[in-house]
Amino acid sequence: GPGPDAHFDYAPASHEVLTKVKALQNLADEYHIPLAAAALQFPLRNPNVASVLIGTAKASSFQRNMEMMAIAVPEEFYTRAAAFTMS
Repeated sequence: GPGPDAHFDYAPASHEVLTKVKALQNLADEYHIPLAAAALQFPLRNPNVASVLIGTAKASSFQRNMEMMAIAVPEEFYTRAAAFTMS
């Protein structure tokens, strides 16, 4: 989510980015899903994507990411989220 130490593209997140992330977080809250689950699963919506590689150094992070992949994210979430995409 849009925390105070948030980064985007290896730099502190701009006000514009934080505003968009807050809108996405609010949308995820509306659907009762973690924003991280929607983000991790987003690339798999493209039929040309066969897998998603997630870098992690800790077993606990890997477990958390696998749990995020198991959460059902409604297609409607992504349709509505398109209004907040980064340009």
